[in-house]
Amino acid sequence: MRTVDVRRLRWLAAVIAELDDDAFRNGVIDRARLLLQLRIVQALTVLEVPAAVELLDVMIARTDGCRTRPDRDDAIVDCAAQLQFRALAEVLRDQLTRS
Repeated sequence: MRTVDVRRLRWLAAVIAELDDDAFRNGVIDRARLLLQLRIVQALTVLEVPAAVELLDVMIARTDGCRTRPDRDDAIVDCAAQLQFRALAEVLRDQLTRS
């Protein structure tokens, strides 16, 4: 069974926790939703890796950086924070999908 380095989940959670509320489209609501999704990913990695990877892919798709402004579906509207979160999420996804 594949396992995930819990430190990577903590790093992602730390990125979210350290952002100001104005870095999120809906402030504390989006922060809480992202942290909850990370807890779900952590739980799924123990039981069902494909579901964890699928949820990470959704989170990654919504943190693709900004062109001139954040996309309408972006939870994190701070562009630099989006890219930081995405980079860590991609490392975690890659870890889970390694053969």
